[in-house]
Amino acid sequence: MLSGVYVVVVEVDGDHARRRVYLSLTAAQRAQERAQERGQTAEVVLCSLDPVGVIL
Repeated sequence: MLSGVYVVVVEVDGDHARRRVYLSLTAAQRAQERAQERGQTAEVVLCSLDPVGVIL
C-alpha cells in the first residue's frame, strides 16, 4: 500500500533533523537539492510505511 515512499532527512543543526515524506523520487531529490543549496546536510531515505489502524 505505502511501500516505496521517500523520506528526506535534513539536518537543521547538530542536534535536530527535519523529516519530510514524498511519494516520488523526483520530488524527494528536488527537496534534497534545495536543502543542500541552503547549506544544510540532507539525504533521501527509501522507506516503507505500515498502516496500524483506520480512523473513521
